[in-house]
Formats: sequence, structure tokens, C-alpha cells
Amino acid sequence: MREALFETRDSAPAQPDRVAAWRALEARGAEIDIQSRAVEQAAALLEGRIRALARDPQKLLAHRSELEREARATRDRREALDAARAEHERAVKRFWAQAQRERASRPAVHLEAEVDARSEHNFWTGIDGGLDRGGLFFATHAALEPGTPVCLDLRLAGQAPVRLSGQVSWVRELHAFTRDAAPGVGLALDGVPEELARAISAFMHARDPVLFEI
Repeated sequence: MREALFETRDSAPAQPDRVAAWRALEARGAEIDIQSRAVEQAAALLEGRIRALARDPQKLLAHRSELEREARATRDRREALDAARAEHERAVKRFWAQAQRERASRPAVHLEAEVDARSEHNFWTGIDGGLDRGGLFFATHAALEPGTPVCLDLRLAGQAPVRLSGQVSWVRELHAFTRDAAPGVGLALDGVPEELARAISAFMHARDPVLFEI
């Protein structure tokens, strides 16, 4: 279904304090992943030792206390990391809940876009070519931060204008090495009517969309 192309996307807020908070959450998640891999490696080594010692029941008995201590330590580390991961997931949910509340409190920016075969405005999707997620690329020099709510009057070639809501998902700035690419923002759109979604699908088969991976 083409409608899925216009589902809302979360993008890390651009305010410095929010960016710092998000990066801290990302770093914590990466740290938990590294520690989890280390625990699983240690568990695999312990299991290998147990199998090797099992060939000689006397050696296995002699190392029983040591092996039991290591097994308990591994179990305790797993439980601690499971708890840390659960807390991290709750922290991420709290972060995005707060970000959504902040977005909802911002006034929506009104935009108008007419999209045709030659317009700088276009539709966008991921660089993998999948069309299940994406939105509208709105060409502009205006400074719009990710998360900014928008009210968009969209006129697609051959279609009546439609008013849609959405938010800024990503920003493409003007750089010397991308001089041929218009600056602008990628919009994630909500509630695209089915008839318009079909027209957009046909349009994107006729004109290649902007490729952008979040």
C-alpha cells in the first residue's frame, strides 16, 4: 500500500540539549550491546570448558566449584544487562514521548508546493529503493528544523490541491559538493487520502524520487 510511504518518522531534535541527550542514549545502547556480546562470548567459552572437562569426570569434579562460580557470575551479568536494556528502552520511549509533546506545542509552518515533472519539489524515499517509507521533498532555503510541524497545501500535476499535515523529517543544506542538488527539507506526511496516494504512486513511477536514507 502506497499510503505507508507517508507514515510519520522520528528524527532526533535539532536543539543542542536534545541532541546531546539523544547521543547519550545512543552511546548507552551501544555500550549495552558491547557488554552483552562479551557476556555471550564468556558463556560460550565456559560451555566449551565444561564439555572438555566432562570427558574426565575427576577433572570435572575438581573444577566444579570454580565452574559454578563462573556460571553464577555469567548469569548475574546477563540479568544485570537485561535490566539495563529494559531501562534503556524505557528511557528511549520517554525521550520520544517528550519530543512529540514538544513538537505538538510548536505552531505549524504553512507551506505550498506544486509538484510536476520539472519542479524542484519532488517525492522522496530511502536509498535502498523501497517505497514503503518517504514523503515530500520541499525545496527551500528556509531554516526548518527536524520535527517542525507543517501544514502543506500540495498540488500534484493534474490533481486538485489538497491540504495535508506532517513534519520535517530531515534537512538537505546547500553545499559546494552538492551544488546541483536543491536545498530543502524532507517532509513526512500524515493522512494522505487514498486517491492522492494512488496519484503519487503513479507520479513516482514516471519521475524518479529523491533518494535519502535516515
